[in-house]
Formats: sequence, C-alpha cells, structure tokens
Amino acid sequence: MTYISGASVDKDSDCAALVIDKGMVYFVSDEEGKLFKCPAKQPYSIGSGSKHAITAMDMGATASEAVKIAMKRDASTGGKVRTYKVAPSLKAH
Repeated sequence: MTYISGASVDKDSDCAALVIDKGMVYFVSDEEGKLFKCPAKQPYSIGSGSKHAITAMDMGATASEAVKIAMKRDASTGGKVRTYKVAPSLKAH
C-alpha cells in the first residue's frame, strides 16, 4: 500500500473506492485517519454486499449479475444496477 501524501480523513470514517490515476486503477481505503492506495490487480467489490458479489464473480458471474445476486442476500444492497468498464486489465486471470 502507498500513503496518499497530504490526504487525511476523520479517524472514525470507513471509506473505500476505486480510483483511476494516470491510467492505472487503484483500490483506496482509509486506515487510522490516512488514505492509502494499492493497485487493483483483481476484481473488487465495495459496499455491504461486497462479499456476496465477489463470491458470485469467483463463480463466474459478471459484475452486473454479481450485484443482483448480492441484492438477494444483503438487505442494504439495492437500487438500479449500473456497470462501467474501467480497464481491460482488471479481467480475472
């Protein structure tokens, strides 16, 4: 992980995001009030249903299908499903 210089957040925060920086995709999260980023080398899922979605993708579901599966198992996951292709390098190997 790499510390994002100068970036800080409330120590009680809980945040996660996928970020594109100079053509690379990174997973960004907070730890002890500081933001960190690491290269996204595998599919990521963020949010309350993320474990269900990742499991579905591990079993061959597309990102959209995975979110729909997570919606069945997690009461806080819902709404309209939108997908965006971020980078072709994020395909599972």
